[in-house]
Amino acid sequence: MMAITVDEALARLSTNDPLEVWFEREPNNGVSYCTTVERKGVAELLTTTTPMEAGARAQARDMGLIVHFRHKVHGIGFLYIQTRPECRLSLEQLADSLKRGSGTNLFSRSA
Repeated sequence: MMAITVDEALARLSTNDPLEVWFEREPNNGVSYCTTVERKGVAELLTTTTPMEAGARAQARDMGLIVHFRHKVHGIGFLYIQTRPECRLSLEQLADSLKRGSGTNLFSRSA
């Protein structure tokens, strides 16, 4: 998981409303809690946390953003957030982020 800028996270965020999100406890107990959340609330969350690139499996399911999150009922864990399909990162892009130690602003650049 490599940190990305808030602008980049917002650029990758799915345009669906509501958005699908998954919550996985830390340490992972093998259970994911899936739900939908209003897009506006997710966008606000991204501005108050450190958004990161999710791994290859989550990218393949268009759940490409991840934030550390405290859930009222389930405790501390990670929240996976739905991204746009065109923002799905390849294995090579993820490996490049890992080498660099940070994510890349691929989708928030000005044209």
